[in-house]
Amino acid sequence: VTLTVNVEPVNDPPVVTPDSFKVVLDESNYSVPSFSLDTSGMALGVALSPDGNTAFVADSESGVQVIDVSDPGSPSLIATSTTSGYVSDADVKLSPDGIIAFVADGSGLEIINVSQPVKPALMSRFDTSGYATDVTLSPDGTIAFVAAGSSGVQIIDVNNPSSPSLISSLGTSADASKVTLSPDGDTAFVSCFSTSS
Repeated sequence: VTLTVNVEPVNDPPVVTPDSFKVVLDESNYSVPSFSLDTSGMALGVALSPDGNTAFVADSESGVQVIDVSDPGSPSLIATSTTSGYVSDADVKLSPDGIIAFVADGSGLEIINVSQPVKPALMSRFDTSGYATDVTLSPDGTIAFVAAGSSGVQIIDVNNPSSPSLISSLGTSADASKVTLSPDGDTAFVSCFSTSS
């Protein structure tokens, strides 16, 4: 599937302003397949395998749903990995090689071997001291950063995924809810919220 995008100036003579460009799509070169698959829980987020054939869906109280999307017109559920807690949006991240899933499930971090998508296997779990709502990985996949509510960000060594260990905790000014890293992995950006007025 090819999507051709041409950017052309809107005004003549061209004057560059923030709104002076339009996008022209060549519709003869692309199509948008439409499909859906109902999951048993509430689908809140998704991670895609490196080959694009498998989707790992954060499915709330139903854990992680593993879906074969190799034929986008006919997705099929191939496995479910139950978790100890509630999996919400952006809570499933894959290792750079795509064989390990890291899941923030409220009570902590679950590490799941997904090298055989039809047989996901729990490798280990790490209980966080706060409510785990999000996880992101260092660029090399050896360190997990978990947004853990009132405990800030828990920084966890996952170089040996069968035996994760806490490196340190990063305190935040309010409850940490989301975390992401800069492309070089040197800076963490954390969104927080406070329930107090």
